Amino acid sequence: MILAALLMLQAAAPAIDDAAAIGQRLSTWRGTLKDGVCKTRKTTGDAEVDRIGCSAMERCTPQFESRYAGAQDRAIRPEVKKVMIAALNGELTKCVDSERKAGIAALVAKRGA
Repeated sequence: MILAALLMLQAAAPAIDDAAAIGQRLSTWRGTLKDGVCKTRKTTGDAEVDRIGCSAMERCTPQFESRYAGAQDRAIRPEVKKVMIAALNGELTKCVDSERKAGIAALVAKRGA
């Protein structure tokens, strides 16, 4: 019984390591988004991992563009604008993190298959 449990844990370990390795590589990735098109500025060396970074930006950024534009209104006091932008940055970060995690999980599943 214990041996079976250990074998199951051992089989699951590579997927965790793969996800962690992909996440680590993705943390070095840099890209830009212009007119809805993502371009990699600093590659991870793995096109599929780079695509995860771009996909996250392409899915999340458009959701916040109008709110960022609204925060630039000159009628808004600078201290209020700063708080608004910080809140938007937090929401955008959550979205990108969530999309990246989903992309990493999909890539690990694809490569494990």
